[in-house]
Amino acid sequence: MTTVRHILFPYDFSVRARQIIPFVRAIVHRTCARLALFIVVPRSFAPLSMPVGQIVRMVVEEAVRERADLLILGRGSVAEPFGRLRTHAFGIIQRSPCPVISV
Repeated sequence: MTTVRHILFPYDFSVRARQIIPFVRAIVHRTCARLALFIVVPRSFAPLSMPVGQIVRMVVEEAVRERADLLILGRGSVAEPFGRLRTHAFGIIQRSPCPVISV
């Protein structure tokens, strides 16, 4: 089994992302890993418009840059104003340089 030393948690302000914070905290505590929080800002809040495909690229690049051993995704609902990661979860899982837990 691979040792988890660094966890990346892309956070998109969705209800689901908030709900899994205790889960993320428990994994960090159990593994004694370092946690990196990566904020994904919804397009409506960002001063610049971000093309859809860039979210996958940005999360994957951040995982590489942070040398993440594990990525934890909270999938929101399409109906939520946030929840940007839900629509990109498959692409992130496909391209991730490390294992992904999608909750």
